[in-house]
Amino acid sequence: MWHGLLSPSVEPTTFAEIILHLGTVHLPLYIGVLSVLITTGWALLEERRSRCAIAFAGALLSAAAEAWHASIHLRLSTRGGPIAEGVAMIGFVVVVIAVWVGERPPGARSLPPNPPAPT
Repeated sequence: MWHGLLSPSVEPTTFAEIILHLGTVHLPLYIGVLSVLITTGWALLEERRSRCAIAFAGALLSAAAEAWHASIHLRLSTRGGPIAEGVAMIGFVVVVIAVWVGERPPGARSLPPNPPAPT
């Protein structure tokens, strides 16, 4: 959003400016990516199910793409940034789908609605 909408023509031009940019504009994103990576890794260790492995793989892909995007910024370049962000989004979508599909065990049926309370 910052690059495309809020400041479309503003790009940091020095290493100090890019560090400030990464530490402010990108920091919430990095915290989120790291949180998803830690959570899916923890779930994989606890449950050892295929859906957890798929979610963790998606989180790894997202984290690797964000690291790639940060390295692009640290070289004071913008080439490849949109590709890196697209790959990061694909990783996150993999996590979301793996969690959504794995929410219920296969063959599980929905519980019947609660009966009305006696009056």
